[in-house]
Amino acid sequence: MPVMASVAVLVLAGAASVEVTLPGPAGRLAGTLTIPSAGRPPFPAVVTLTGSGAHHRDGNRTPDHPYRPFRQIANRLAECGIATLRLDDRGVGGSEGSADAATAEDTAADARAALAFLRLRPDVDGRRLALVGHSYGGEIAPMVAAEDARLAGVVLLAGPARTFRETMRYQNRYRIDNDPAIPPEGRAAALEEAVRQQDANVKASTQAWRRSIQDRDPLPTARRLRMPVLILQGTTDRAVPPADARLLEQAIREGGNAKVTVRLFPDVNHHFQRDAIGARESYDRLPTQDLAPEVLDTLCSWLGATLR
Repeated sequence: MPVMASVAVLVLAGAASVEVTLPGPAGRLAGTLTIPSAGRPPFPAVVTLTGSGAHHRDGNRTPDHPYRPFRQIANRLAECGIATLRLDDRGVGGSEGSADAATAEDTAADARAALAFLRLRPDVDGRRLALVGHSYGGEIAPMVAAEDARLAGVVLLAGPARTFRETMRYQNRYRIDNDPAIPPEGRAAALEEAVRQQDANVKASTQAWRRSIQDRDPLPTARRLRMPVLILQGTTDRAVPPADARLLEQAIREGGNAKVTVRLFPDVNHHFQRDAIGARESYDRLPTQDLAPEVLDTLCSWLGATLR
């Protein structure tokens, strides 16, 4: 089976974007490879991993949604001399398979297929590859990296340090504490009911990823990482507790890896947008859907130094 079918579709200042397809465990995976137009190949490269649920390659949940974090990251990293491969999730866009049927282990297998694809390209340096995972993707990235000693780096964007059950407890607590219809004396009971309902929803869900991480503790995997790790978190993240960044750091150091960097961004939400509140229902009402510039600058600086 050929490992690649690609056609150049777009050239921007500082980057050339190429449509690619590659064989995945459940069928064809489709995406975009952004290659720096300046400098000489082979280039270092990253693979981006999306958050929970079905996402298009740019990190957008719907084809027309303006929040496209991975496209922004790819264009910024191209300016720093780094290529980026971003893929449609299974069953989304040009990718085959089923998003609902994919477990966390399946998504990790897709990431491994992406890395194998890059390692066969003459314009990419297979010794200088990294993973960039957001949210759920920040749980998948360590699963892959713990088994791949050749990786040169890992970036966790709001990666969870707790089970999915505990992460949802955090989300529900914020929602309940900020619901004016729920009096203070009723919040504890409301939270426990929300937790029970969430457990029932996971058991009944057709989305395999939910069941696969419901009770999965990410910290043992984090302790196995041996390559440099960058952990980024916004202080107004209402989806993953900002404290998880330090829990992940502690676990990585406990495993004997001192090559870990943590950066917390004030007034930045789970989507890494500037947002003093961070409530999920307000995402689409923000003045811009762009990532905070300081986040992009940090990615460029750290990856540029780590993959040099």
